[in-house]
Amino acid sequence: MQEAALTALFMGTTQTETIVKHFDYIPVEEVTNDIVFRISDLYGIVKPENLSGAPVYLSLKITEEGELPIDNKGNIKKMPKNAVAYAIPGKAEVILSDGKKTLFKENLPIAQFGVVFGLDPSIFTDKKAPSCATFYPQTGAIRQIGK
Repeated sequence: MQEAALTALFMGTTQTETIVKHFDYIPVEEVTNDIVFRISDLYGIVKPENLSGAPVYLSLKITEEGELPIDNKGNIKKMPKNAVAYAIPGKAEVILSDGKKTLFKENLPIAQFGVVFGLDPSIFTDKKAPSCATFYPQTGAIRQIGK
């Protein structure tokens, strides 16, 4: 133990730190190589305008647009009166890269590429069989309808 302490005195120690940062990116259309942030050797993660770092690019390609529900005859359903609104999100392939290699690639639900529809409010007011709904906070889509 004493030898390890003496070795550490002469060799020095290495400390590492993990920092988690969250970024909000609100897409309005498909994008290719949009700089979302930069990584600087000196300052870490910096804003896209800060040229002290290497850029991290975002590309977003719509793979599926949200569609309104249809009835048994193939017609688009009408929004119920006083409906509880929810989103039917679209999907997009999201790619983060540093220009040379891909850092992240996944097909994700995106509310902005979807549509809004509504649940009939009578399912929540029926005293014999009351229901509840749970929504995904990220997209506004229905997660579960239950009792």
